[in-house]
This record gives sequence, C-alpha cells and structure tokens, in this order.
Amino acid sequence: FIAGTWGGSCVAFLFIVSGFLFFRTFNLSLNSYIEKLKSRFWTLLVPYLFWNLALLAMVLIVLNVPATSSIIQGHYKKYIGDYSFANFIDCLTGYKSGYPIAFHFWYVRDLITMVILSPVFLLVARKIPYIGLALFAAPWVLHLQLGFIDIQWLGPAVFYLGCLIAVQNFDLTWIDRRKSLIIGFYLAMTFVLAIMETSEMETSQIETFQHLFQCCTRVAGTMAIWGASDLVAGKLQKVCLN
Repeated sequence: FIAGTWGGSCVAFLFIVSGFLFFRTFNLSLNSYIEKLKSRFWTLLVPYLFWNLALLAMVLIVLNVPATSSIIQGHYKKYIGDYSFANFIDCLTGYKSGYPIAFHFWYVRDLITMVILSPVFLLVARKIPYIGLALFAAPWVLHLQLGFIDIQWLGPAVFYLGCLIAVQNFDLTWIDRRKSLIIGFYLAMTFVLAIMETSEMETSQIETFQHLFQCCTRVAGTMAIWGASDLVAGKLQKVCLN
C-alpha cells in the first residue's frame, strides 16, 4: 500500500518537477532541442543502458553457472526466456512486460521517451493547453490498454502537467497558503484508498471507481508533497537559525 499509494504520488511529483524544469528553459528551436538531447543523453540514456545491461549480464552469468542457476527465479527468469532477440529488447525497454530488467528504471525510460517527444508536449501546451491536458490524462484515467505494448500512462499525463505549469506560468502560491488542508485531505484520501484495497468486494464497477480514486489521490499527493516540502524546509530553517 505504501509503495503503491505514497510511492506512486512521489513518482508523479518527480514527473511534474521533471516536466517543469525541462520546459522552463526549452523552446521550439532546433538548437535548443539538440542541446536538451545532448544533456539528457549523459544524464538519462547512459545510466539507463549501463545499469540495465549490467544487471542483464549478471543474470545471464548466474543463470548459466550450474552452482548458481537456481538463484535466478521469478521475473528475471521470465525476462531471459528463450534467449530471443525480442526478449533481449524487452529486458532493455520493457515494451512487453511494462518494465525493463532493472525494474526501477522504468521512470528513466519514460523520461527519455518524453524528452524525445518534447516538441509535441510544448506545441500542445502552447496551442491547446487545457484540451491537451484532457488528452494526456484520458488514457491514464481510463486505464487504456493497447495490447501490443505496455505503456505507463501516468508519466505522460503528469509530465505534461509540469510542462503546462512552466509554459503557462501558473501561480502555485495557493498551495503554500493551504498546505495543511491539502496534506490532511491527501492523508484522508489514502486512508479511504487503503480501505478500498483491502475490501473483499471485487466488481468491475468498484475496480473502475478505485482506479479513478487512485488517480485523484496521486494528483492530490503531488500537491501534498509540494506543501510538505515547504513545511519541512521552514521548520529546518527555524531550527538552524535558532
């Protein structure tokens, strides 16, 4: 529950911050795009490939040594499969399974994809900002499944939200003014979500409502994290000054 709810809100917050910081200094010129790609090549792509290839090599070595082959179980064994090229690509991208072999790097993978598509995000945020928000949020909220590829729709939706905040220069000071209320409201939402997830009632209507409520909780969580970080920073400043 903690990983799925609080952790999910933290991931959503990181995507928003990433989008905001990226588009704060990005324009549609070719030079700006190339500079962003060069920068993210070293900070995103190189670490992503290194750690996924390193883990893949380690799994292959352990799997092919008789004395240690039994250690590899679960999803690692499924990733390797029949040693086909398709499984190798899935290990690096997670296009079938949803996650690369280095599981937690799915966030970096999605950021790489969105950096490549950044001109599209910027054009939409400038030309049709609110329609664009609905278009990016719809697949996430509706839990769209394409079948031939597994896409984590959370990333594009909240990355675009960060883009929108930067491009439209939204005033977020209202979050600071109401941070205690927002944090309390978010904690109440997580409590309700916990009750829903432990409930034994499982119908399509309940699952749909739970997913929608989870989406709302993650959005509220990003605002709560923003407010909590300001609250903690203020407390630490007082302690240090005193």
